[in-house]
Amino acid sequence: RVKLLWGQKKKQLEDLNYYREERKSLREMAERLADKYEEAKEKQEDIMNRMKKVLRSFYSLLPVLSDSEKDMKKELQMIHDQLQHLSNAIRQVKMKKEYQQQKMEKGGSPRQPSINLSAYQSKCIQTVLKEEGEHIREMVKQLNDIRSHVNF
Repeated sequence: RVKLLWGQKKKQLEDLNYYREERKSLREMAERLADKYEEAKEKQEDIMNRMKKVLRSFYSLLPVLSDSEKDMKKELQMIHDQLQHLSNAIRQVKMKKEYQQQKMEKGGSPRQPSINLSAYQSKCIQTVLKEEGEHIREMVKQLNDIRSHVNF
């Protein structure tokens, strides 16, 4: 019975030594894993910082309009709208002119106007027509200047 107990004690001591060695190797492995974890964590932080830096530089390169550029864009849009309006007005004037010319040509022989105007009234009408013609000519000139300025 003593031999059996001595055998068991010896076996238990061997097991104890084995488990101590195993515990020691597990601690060493845990330390290595902890070190690797710390290194990985540091690398991840470095990579994240680099990514943030890259994103900051990327966003700083994106085109952003300044206030003056926004104002210029609005002004150009207004000029474009005015050009459209003036272009429509010119087209209407040309259509009216063509209509009047066709009407005059269809009339064939010049007829006496059904309304008799005095010399003063006739002169006033001619003056007004000249002024309106000058105004239209000036508007056409401005329109062409604006078009050439916008088209560069």
